[in-house]
Amino acid sequence: MNLGKISDTVYRRTIAKQVTISETDMVFEERMVFGSDKKIGVLAVASVVNRLWAQQVEDLSICVKILIPKFAFESRLKSMVAYIASACKLHGIDIAGMDAEVNPVITTCVVQVVGSGKRGARRTFVSPQGLDIVLTNYVGMEGTMRLLHERREVLQERFLASFLQCVEMKAGDLFCDREIELATKEKITYTKLLGEGGIYAALWNMAEELGVGIAINGAEISIRQETIEICEYFHLNPYQLASEGSVLMLTANGEALQARLREAQIPAAVIGTTTMDNQRIIKRGEEIRFLDKPAPDELLKIFEDGATT
Repeated sequence: MNLGKISDTVYRRTIAKQVTISETDMVFEERMVFGSDKKIGVLAVASVVNRLWAQQVEDLSICVKILIPKFAFESRLKSMVAYIASACKLHGIDIAGMDAEVNPVITTCVVQVVGSGKRGARRTFVSPQGLDIVLTNYVGMEGTMRLLHERREVLQERFLASFLQCVEMKAGDLFCDREIELATKEKITYTKLLGEGGIYAALWNMAEELGVGIAINGAEISIRQETIEICEYFHLNPYQLASEGSVLMLTANGEALQARLREAQIPAAVIGTTTMDNQRIIKRGEEIRFLDKPAPDELLKIFEDGATT
């Protein structure tokens, strides 16, 4: 099987067919992140709470489990906890429990975050065709930050300190509370959070979920130059790179929503429309390509083979 989270297709045929998920008023989300950097717990927290915020849950809280290899120092664990606690305090996230374990099997740190809350108001979504697709923030930023954290020494030999500092300054953009709050006020009934697999995976999964086609202007997909250059250095596709912190929203008037997001100091762009057919097209000038099924996140190549240049 491919590395990373299993695809929706595999989930449906191997899990959904065998397990009946009970109906409950509680909503649960989970994320596991691994790596050597002390900030990986913040990535896991952001992923979980973003998805709970998007479902408008009440009484949100999280539980955190940290696994560290036997050769790790206590100071590393202390730093990991400090980063998680600081992020949760900043965003008003309640930590219901936290535990840590030295595991003899693993070779790098692992942070698992499970979040829960009481289900909020359900949204109704009737007609998904012919709507504008609005993208917030910059794709690939989560993966870019993790590349910097995991391969800092290598990147410091290639790029200026000021260039890499621009990546570090974007850590706060992993949390989507402001754009989700705005989407709620604007009564945007469908949002899709980006994550593993990047923008291409999110677009494919959105089209599958809604049963629509999509026509995307690739030139309008917001991406920072730092992401492009770091991905080029490691021979990675930035559009298939972890993108926590970005959101897709569907609306009848994309330009109006884009303007309101930008007024709130949230980067936003209209990147395409949903269509009545099943085609999933990405255009860049005269070039037209069809979107493929989601591939494993490009970030996994770093852990799989070291991503030698």
